Amino acid sequence: MKYKALIFIFWFCISGLSSQTQENPYQRLDALMDGTADSLTSMHAVAKYVNRNYGTEYEKSRALFYWISQNVSYSPDLMYTFRTGDDWSQLAKDAFDNKVAICTGYAALFDTLCKLCNIPCYIVVGSTRQDFLPAIIGHVWNAVKIYNEWQIVDPTWGTGYLQGNRFVKKINNTYFLADPEKIIKSHLPIDPIWQMLKRPVTLYQFHAQLKSNAYMDWHYADSIEVFLKSDELTQIRSVLRRLKEFGNNSEVTANYTNYLKAKELNYYNSLLNLALKNYNQGVEKYNRYVDFKNHQFSPAKPDEIIRKMIPEVLENLGLAEKQYKLVINEIDDANYKEGINSNLSQLVELMNQARQEKKFVDKYLATPKNKRRDLFYTKIYPGAGSGR
Repeated sequence: MKYKALIFIFWFCISGLSSQTQENPYQRLDALMDGTADSLTSMHAVAKYVNRNYGTEYEKSRALFYWISQNVSYSPDLMYTFRTGDDWSQLAKDAFDNKVAICTGYAALFDTLCKLCNIPCYIVVGSTRQDFLPAIIGHVWNAVKIYNEWQIVDPTWGTGYLQGNRFVKKINNTYFLADPEKIIKSHLPIDPIWQMLKRPVTLYQFHAQLKSNAYMDWHYADSIEVFLKSDELTQIRSVLRRLKEFGNNSEVTANYTNYLKAKELNYYNSLLNLALKNYNQGVEKYNRYVDFKNHQFSPAKPDEIIRKMIPEVLENLGLAEKQYKLVINEIDDANYKEGINSNLSQLVELMNQARQEKKFVDKYLATPKNKRRDLFYTKIYPGAGSGR
């Protein structure tokens, strides 16, 4: 009854930057990071240097953006290597160690460094539009919280651009604390809360370059805070709900929807495995009790040990029942439900047997010790079968 997670490949992040000359309003902040590449030999060393030389979240995030732009180069050869479900921490390490990356490595590295500097950061998965490409392609960038406000940072597009298949390193400050109203023309987060717009656009509107027709403002900041405080399953469901509302029929969004559904199934698999573990532990404890009873509670155990035997069985079975019911009430998959109902039927039967045995134990313990033997019969009590 196990389901394998779906893994899919994104087509990632050819940067559509222009080579136009830009004035650098961050020159003073950037200068402190120049010449540090050889001395900063680990991500922790970079974070330590930034924390020591910069004071605010704004200054630190700029320092990290600039350091990455100067020390990591985009690799066209890696453009199609990302797989959903890859380890972000490993991607960050690879980008730092090798000094080459695609958008996933850039975003993972910026995210890791921000968090080492105690700056809230989030990796945003989405799509991009580019003048020289006819289709919407996958991309990854960041959201960073500065002065209690979420901002958009794209360290990939901010680090340079491609000429044919050759990467040209040239910082572009447009993608540091980007304007949501402007960047939405090229960047569409899969989860619309990361558009950071009061009136977010749908997938169709993004594709057709139309403005949002929402009739009221959306409090995205509140939605982000709720989302980040939620458990993984709640996050998955909230993203799936918003995808359904805003559109999931592009290649990128459809694949990501399948990925989230696979993660949801994996969550249920984990819960079912935990339920089965509790059920089998209950069975094992019940069988030990039955064997003990068939030997007329011999060799003797203290009354307190005997008193706990059945409640411990019921505790395990109760946990398993709760976990099974949680899954069966939440999922529509017929195969899941058939298997769960079969296990639940066995579990309920065993719980009823255990409750009857608890009555016997209570009576046994309330009986004077010299008369307890009279409570036993020659009948052999059957044990319970293991769960599936």
